Amino acid sequence: MKNKRKWLKHKKKILPLILVALALVVVFYYYILPSFFTIPDLSTHGFSPVTVDLDVGEDEGTLIFDSECYEISMTITKDQAVSIQNGINGVIDYRPNTHDLMNDMLKNLGAKILMVKITEMRDSVYIAKILIKKDNLILSLDSRPSDAIAIAARTEYFIDIYVNDTLLETMGEKIC
Repeated sequence: MKNKRKWLKHKKKILPLILVALALVVVFYYYILPSFFTIPDLSTHGFSPVTVDLDVGEDEGTLIFDSECYEISMTITKDQAVSIQNGINGVIDYRPNTHDLMNDMLKNLGAKILMVKITEMRDSVYIAKILIKKDNLILSLDSRPSDAIAIAARTEYFIDIYVNDTLLETMGEKIC
């Protein structure tokens, strides 16, 4: 009987501690732990793969992103358009430009571009992310779409390019 009373006395003190510990485990498991194992920028959920076309005009250039049913066009400077075209054609001027320099830096550091994502439009300006992998580190860098495409065009491997589905539907022209 004495042992039973001791147990009941300790049970009243231990039970709240167990409940707090259990609550902490639940919070850790559902809210903290997933952030260590997920990399949201690598997700392509809500994005569509696109092909890129380029038109270099007299005064400006046009980047055209085609998905299955939508097309988005964006005006870029002639310099950007020429840089993208040079990247696609493997042309390096007698002095490297900024995009050539970035490509050389990435190569020499052993980094690799994983993908380019056009994520949103803010104040009438398209926003892109260029995702880069170096060893076990993944960087998501804010970029202009034209810069991201110009750097990606200089790699020796294919780079996937994605556009946010909402952006395609709201800013794009329906082509099917």
